[in-house]
Amino acid sequence: MIPQMVKAGYPRVFATNVTICGSVQALLALRPVPGDLFMLAAVIGWAFYSWLLARPPAHMQGDQRPDWNWAGFLLVQTLFGIGAAGLFAGGEQALGATPIQWSGGVVAALLYLSLGASVVAYRCWGLGVAEGGPALAAFFNNLTPLFAALLSALMLGEVPQGYHAVAFGGTLGFTSQRWHGTRFKLSGGYTFDLETSDLTVLDPITDAANRYEIGLYDVNDPRHTNDLAYLHEFQLDWLSRNERTQVVIGKQELNTPFLNPQDGRMHPSLFEGIWAQHRTQHGTALQGGWIYRVAPRGASEWYAVDESMSVFPVGRNVYGEGAEHGEHLQSAGILAASIKQKVYRSVSITRKV
Repeated sequence: MIPQMVKAGYPRVFATNVTICGSVQALLALRPVPGDLFMLAAVIGWAFYSWLLARPPAHMQGDQRPDWNWAGFLLVQTLFGIGAAGLFAGGEQALGATPIQWSGGVVAALLYLSLGASVVAYRCWGLGVAEGGPALAAFFNNLTPLFAALLSALMLGEVPQGYHAVAFGGTLGFTSQRWHGTRFKLSGGYTFDLETSDLTVLDPITDAANRYEIGLYDVNDPRHTNDLAYLHEFQLDWLSRNERTQVVIGKQELNTPFLNPQDGRMHPSLFEGIWAQHRTQHGTALQGGWIYRVAPRGASEWYAVDESMSVFPVGRNVYGEGAEHGEHLQSAGILAASIKQKVYRSVSITRKV
């Protein structure tokens, strides 16, 4: 069960996702490598660390909180880190690791890691979480690529290349008034190229296109960057008189843990089908439906569900290469459902199928 940190970082929703993709054998053949497990443990540990900064236990709140300043608090954490890091470093040297080639650059890098990426960074993160909560502070993680590019240019001499894409877009639509609980909704999206490099030029090292820039327009045609238009929503929406039941039929935008717009690009992921939601008098939330067409993010067309899986090659084969398996899949659609029950104050349990 995966806690989703929302608002002030309080774990409100617990969810379990299982995706079979038509093959139980493929699911059973999943073999995470040690690096995957390390990253999973790191993400979970960092989430709970940030949560506890904003919501410490009851015995550490108010006047009961230890009279430590931030430096003392960080020092205690550092002691645990030094023990673990020293253990791994000693084991690495015992196994015959390559000796460190000391230089001014190595010393400067160590000083940066020990001061900038440790003391200063943790102090800033703690202040940010205390003021706005981890959910708000997490938005600034998007600055990581920017600092990575700056440090790469300063320390490795790898300056950013001229791959860029600047676009302008939006949606325009019409929504009718409800009549006996039913309304009609129609909207479309558009994208205009403002200043974009040649997206057909492949990277000289990876021999691949940059999927982020292409994702602003049409991943299936990198040359198509201007006057891009697509149908966004085309639906009938019925809402019950007590507003506890809603049914939407047609092209729509869903935002669930499994079916969602993702990060959007200029064109988010959209879905076509029938989707229903209902909330009982006791607060139980039910939702689910049948999806038979998908407009993947960064694409300007609608596809059948099985065809949409080949728009973005996903997964890795046993050799670590991209798995081009979309054309081998067959699917009539996606059947999804979930139930969410509030069990204690701000804690809920969500079960999805």
